[in-house]
Amino acid sequence: MALLDVTVRQDGRWCLVSVTGEMDLASAEIFDHAVSKVLADEAARHLVVDLTHLAFLSSAGLRSLMMARDRVLPDGAFRVVVPPDGAALRVLRISGLEEYLAPYPTVSAAIAQRSPTAR
Repeated sequence: MALLDVTVRQDGRWCLVSVTGEMDLASAEIFDHAVSKVLADEAARHLVVDLTHLAFLSSAGLRSLMMARDRVLPDGAFRVVVPPDGAALRVLRISGLEEYLAPYPTVSAAIAQRSPTAR
């Protein structure tokens, strides 16, 4: 099994990118490639990145998340899902990026927000 597994599926107007494993310098490009493929479709402007099953997030992974967000905004919407007890949330807090990425606790909470604008 790869260090990082990325799956993509459509949920209404949202594209859900689920990440499992470890996102570090060696594996962040797997995520980057998946996001690039999604965003190659001009209609894909609403992106939810689910980090529920992410075991490790390095600074390279943070960079990939920020780049994905910047590619989607301002024309679309970007949501990141990080469970309250997840390893990724601790990294977001320590790095000071929790406010920048504004994580949601669940995919349904991320998708349920009325306006698909940036949060």
